[in-house]
Amino acid sequence: MRQELQDELYAKYPNIFAQKDLPITQSCMGWGINVGDGWYKIIDELCQKIQDHTLEVKRTYKKFNPQASQVKEKFGVLRFYIDGADEYIYNLIDEATAKSAKTCDVCGADGHCASYRRWWVTLCKEHSAEYIAKSGHSIDEVYYDEELPEDFDDSETT
Repeated sequence: MRQELQDELYAKYPNIFAQKDLPITQSCMGWGINVGDGWYKIIDELCQKIQDHTLEVKRTYKKFNPQASQVKEKFGVLRFYIDGADEYIYNLIDEATAKSAKTCDVCGADGHCASYRRWWVTLCKEHSAEYIAKSGHSIDEVYYDEELPEDFDDSETT
């Protein structure tokens, strides 16, 4: 993620990203937010929900203080690791992860998670074509939601 977008998230959610200045021996947030710009909106919406929930919980439990410990892409989807969270926040993270699997991590358009020579990425049609052209990697057939064949069965891939 570009530095300016990362800095916007840090400024907007200072409590969630309180570990950002810790050395990497103490928190992986020292590496920054390691995803493409296309997932900025997903992370922003997730953090807003976490912040709202945190303020609500703090009314009765003052010590509640969830903090991101690592934000990255892994296997083509968002990984948002957090310390001090509750089940509600983990469910929010699961929702954001699912959304990232259908969102191009370059531009934020509708995308598809696919393996390019065992390297998983989530890209839209345009960025998928660019990735293939630049890397020389090929992929098995990839369908986008609007063009799935009627007999498509993804039960083996989920």
